[in-house]
Amino acid sequence: MKTTRSIYALGISAMFLGGFLLLVVFGATTYRNISAVQSSNNELRSSLSYLSTSLTTDRASDLFINKENVGTVLIIADGDTGYGKRIYLYEGYLVEDYGPVDGSLMPEDAIRIAEGQTFTIRKEDQLLIIETDEGTVKVFLQDREVKFS
Repeated sequence: MKTTRSIYALGISAMFLGGFLLLVVFGATTYRNISAVQSSNNELRSSLSYLSTSLTTDRASDLFINKENVGTVLIIADGDTGYGKRIYLYEGYLVEDYGPVDGSLMPEDAIRIAEGQTFTIRKEDQLLIIETDEGTVKVFLQDREVKFS
């Protein structure tokens, strides 16, 4: 009778231990999947967030949208210095360099922002609408002037 109780107690303990291990494995797998989806979403939205932040942090700057040999170039002038941040597509990447507003681009020195094949900009009333592979961002321009060339 004592042996039967010991086997019964051991069986119950093994069942709880097995259930606990299954719960840990299931929880770890679920966490890994959720984390991967979140990381993927953050990577997809990073270029849109970067563009939006770049356009809203400096209200005194003029914005220029130029057509260059690489395509559309968004230039955020650095006050009256004649220099600015230039954002454009180059060899499958959205890149940024810093240089003269009306100077030639320096893609070999540019910093990669994100992978992409799409970078279009249009203005509707006071909204600047930027489209990339990740989606669309709309930025309210307040009193800023946008110069197209």
